[in-house]
Amino acid sequence: MAVEVQQILVPCAGRLQPEHVLKAFESGASIVSVVGCRKSIAAFSRQQTLASRRVDFIRSILMEIGLGLNA
Repeated sequence: MAVEVQQILVPCAGRLQPEHVLKAFESGASIVSVVGCRKSIAAFSRQQTLASRRVDFIRSILMEIGLGLNA
């Protein structure tokens, strides 16, 4: 089974905005994955902490609008 993958690149996962994820779902995505550096090797570990917090925030938004998962 072939799966179409579209990348939305940001300079750092710490720059991820809720709009990136919401727009992906609005455009028809059924899955959105955020991939970034491991915190222990990131050149800017503060940015990775920010990215983690943003993903948690985005997850809460998705739960509120009925798109969230329990993962």
